[in-house]
Amino acid sequence: MWNLTIETSTSLGSLALFKDGSPESFVKEWFREKSHSEWITSHLMELFKNEVKKIFVSLGPGSFTGLRVGVNLAKTLAYSHPHIELYGVSSLRILSESGRDRDQPLLVALNAFKNLMYVARYQKNTSGALEPLTAPCALTAQDLSQMISTPHWGAGDGLELYF
Repeated sequence: MWNLTIETSTSLGSLALFKDGSPESFVKEWFREKSHSEWITSHLMELFKNEVKKIFVSLGPGSFTGLRVGVNLAKTLAYSHPHIELYGVSSLRILSESGRDRDQPLLVALNAFKNLMYVARYQKNTSGALEPLTAPCALTAQDLSQMISTPHWGAGDGLELYF
């Protein structure tokens, strides 16, 4: 059985299928400034040929319109397929998965506009799971640089905008 992730909180949208405990996965990504609604359905049809048991959807922080598109799709799929379990996940937590194979701490930062970033930090524990080092928060680049004293691996559009 497969798990589906839906990420629409930023201009980079993605759908991914993965199996629990397996490195096998399929990912579809696209870049869309305004709305993901035009792209998400066509990409979904390519992936949804497999039997899905769980859906994980990003709940923010991020673009309200983008989040609404992703949550609406996830709820529609779960409603029309009652055997599918639906889970809401922080957008920062979803993006942290891109650094799962790194040994150094991970910094995820999304553009919050008005010179702010939504930020969370994670570290891999001894069993390989990512644990939060800080709770998600909104910070300026200056506040973030004062918070971090060791090298981190980074993910998210906030890093390229403010650093």
